[in-house]
Amino acid sequence: MSFIRQAKYGAKRTTIDGKAFPSQLEASLYLLLKQYVALGALRDLRLQVRVDPPKCPTCQRHTASPVKVDFSAYDTEIHETVYYEAKGVELRRWKEFVKWWREDGPGLLRVYKGRPGRLICVEEITPKKYHVTIKGESWPLKQ
Repeated sequence: MSFIRQAKYGAKRTTIDGKAFPSQLEASLYLLLKQYVALGALRDLRLQVRVDPPKCPTCQRHTASPVKVDFSAYDTEIHETVYYEAKGVELRRWKEFVKWWREDGPGLLRVYKGRPGRLICVEEITPKKYHVTIKGESWPLKQ
């Protein structure tokens, strides 16, 4: 008797271009980003990008554990690296990650939700270091 292991939250592993994705949602985001690369809006598309948190200035150790985001690519319109995450089920760990990203993330994070083939960018998270405060209000800096 053989057992087929069911994914914890019903995600179906998918392979595209010889690359394995843990869910159809993440595979759909990969296809969307590939189209942007083909159009010239993005370049240098990378998968499963490790992001190291900043180091503590006094002890020179990382302030948190490294994390992986689904994708990163250089956006030719805004001239900076943008990070992309396909999000299905939101766990407590995700909320902690978003909080950390808002404080110390390395750049803009775009979060996509939806169904395979019907993705929507539901949130853009800009870290605080890319904000300026004017009269008590925080505004994103234009790069």
